[in-house]
Amino acid sequence: MILKALKENGDMTISYYENGMLQTFTGRYHDLNLFDQTLCLVNKEKKQMTIHIAGIQQIH
Repeated sequence: MILKALKENGDMTISYYENGMLQTFTGRYHDLNLFDQTLCLVNKEKKQMTIHIAGIQQIH
């Protein structure tokens, strides 16, 4: 599911759990680190966010 959503160009909104709280982040795919199991996104303001794949709830 995650890899299928990453092949789309454009912004995506990801809902994920961090420290027990549900968070959301909107941005474009930047990097996928399978060793650390993290996904890196960059938003329009060039803010970079690294999210653990296990914490991802939904990609839309």
